[in-house]
Amino acid sequence: LIACAHFLNMPLLQDKARTLANTLLEAHKSLACAIFDEASLFGEPTESVKHDALTIIQKFPEDSLLSKPGISCLRPEALHELISDDGMVCEEITLFLALNEWATAGNEVDSFGLGHKADRVNIAKDLVATHIRLSSIQPTDLIGIARKSCLVDEKMISEAFEAQALFAEKKMDVRFSKKRKRR
Repeated sequence: LIACAHFLNMPLLQDKARTLANTLLEAHKSLACAIFDEASLFGEPTESVKHDALTIIQKFPEDSLLSKPGISCLRPEALHELISDDGMVCEEITLFLALNEWATAGNEVDSFGLGHKADRVNIAKDLVATHIRLSSIQPTDLIGIARKSCLVDEKMISEAFEAQALFAEKKMDVRFSKKRKRR
């Protein structure tokens, strides 16, 4: 509606539509991804609404990404833009769960023209590998959630554990090596 009002040079309607979008964002944070995605399609006329939706997603990522419809309604381009944004105020596991939700959402044939669900999985795998700091995810979540997903392989999990162990050894002065005692 905002882009249409802009095209028709109807600033009053454009302002009303922007106000409506902001009201929806405040009341229903789960719509932030849908609004972000749609606003991404129209460029400059909807840039302010896109920014408002991004701000909501950054401040309330669990409510915005993991609630329905949430992240599942994003096109791949908008998904990449969100996941690569470092302004999110959340743990890495939240972004991982969101990508897993996106990868497993929908039917066998995707409404975005990606073809099959396997295409969504491959896109999500690439985003996990590129943008998710697996070593910042708790070991129990790596074992329980990440390993069970279709988004990471054993090598990635092993590398995350290695980084965690090296960090623990360096920062926490943990002694893994101890002298043996006689029995």
